[in-house]
Amino acid sequence: MTAYAENKMVLAVRKLLYEYWKENDRLIDYFLLHHFFSMVMDFYADDWKKVIPFSNSVPHILLLRLFEPYNKECYEELKRICPFHKLAYKRSPEEFALKGTFYDVIFNK
Repeated sequence: MTAYAENKMVLAVRKLLYEYWKENDRLIDYFLLHHFFSMVMDFYADDWKKVIPFSNSVPHILLLRLFEPYNKECYEELKRICPFHKLAYKRSPEEFALKGTFYDVIFNK
């Protein structure tokens, strides 16, 4: 997510999150941020219509290949097209132990 400083939609989401955490000490829903953002998008519908869409699939590419055999050319291209990548830790110990995968090369070498 990117936005200019003092973006009213982001500030509204932040306020909702602050209010939530004042009353709660645990996360009740993994998608709480998304729910709050949906509420803000509805409230600021005219502003939301001005937002230029951007695909969220690119930051997931490495996640989908994390335990495939490492390919330097592919990795360099992934870094070039997207500086941030979503990774997951909810994988099996067997996957983490695999040698020569993207995960192995990035995190263990």
